[in-house]
Amino acid sequence: MQYALQKTFNLFKSPIPSFVFEQLDTYKPNRLERQIFTSLASSREKDAEGTVALAQLLTMPGIILKLWYVWTVLLPSRDFMLSRYAITNPKLLSFYYLLRLKDAFLMALNVFLVLLFRGGMADLGFCQGDR
Repeated sequence: MQYALQKTFNLFKSPIPSFVFEQLDTYKPNRLERQIFTSLASSREKDAEGTVALAQLLTMPGIILKLWYVWTVLLPSRDFMLSRYAITNPKLLSFYYLLRLKDAFLMALNVFLVLLFRGGMADLGFCQGDR
């Protein structure tokens, strides 16, 4: 983090308060935070997508906000679904929601495996590229 802040300062010449570096010196991330960082720093783009979602979920305050986030990720708006999946026949939308739930399940499983074994489903051949 210190490296990223120093690069940000060098690039944008934006001052960073000294207490930020002092707090970073004493901060000790827990095991899950270290695993998420390692996964983000070393994983493939497909693996990182789920890890980012997990990191966002874990850093949100309060259960209501977390539930809202999960709901909107799993069941986004109709317009988003039509655009994201390039649906030409809106009558098929409900099937694409099922596809999204399947994708979310596989992504969650992949994140779980990546965090546990630093390998993941991509190495096992279960994850295919984008449709």
